[in-house]
Amino acid sequence: MRQDEPDKDELRSLVSVVEDGIIKIRGAPVPTVFSVDARFDRVTELAREWTTFSLLVDLSHAHPPGPEAQEQLKARFAGF
Repeated sequence: MRQDEPDKDELRSLVSVVEDGIIKIRGAPVPTVFSVDARFDRVTELAREWTTFSLLVDLSHAHPPGPEAQEQLKARFAGF
């Protein structure tokens, strides 16, 4: 975790259930491998009870991720 990065609980709060089967994930203010993992771990926890779900991605306040975070995003999306 970088010093200027929100803590894990703050990052997890960027993920919420909109309604059954729909999860909203907001872009992190500082996109890093840590922020990707914290949010996607929360998605996985919330989605456990459903056989399928939709992921709504809100990038309205997101900054572009660096190369490492891009690779982690690709890996985490591929895992669904």
